[in-house]
Amino acid sequence: APLAYDALRDDVEIGKVMDSVLDHAKSLGFRYVIMHGDVDAYQKQGFVDAEELNVTSDVHYPNSILLIKDFGEGEPATISGKVEYPPFIS
Repeated sequence: APLAYDALRDDVEIGKVMDSVLDHAKSLGFRYVIMHGDVDAYQKQGFVDAEELNVTSDVHYPNSILLIKDFGEGEPATISGKVEYPPFIS
């Protein structure tokens, strides 16, 4: 599910937000979480550069790359392909 936050807000502890989001995604049974961000900022949560796993996207944001986290539950899985985003609805 889409999630966005303002990383420049002083009242948001992003580490706590990400830990909560990742715990929730894992509890729902998701194998992967994919997002745009700075790999150095999210390595602690287990994110890697998605291109290393042959996952790409046509969407690009300044100072950001596509990241992926594999919860690593169950059989080893191979993921590759192109991330497609739903149309924007206002």
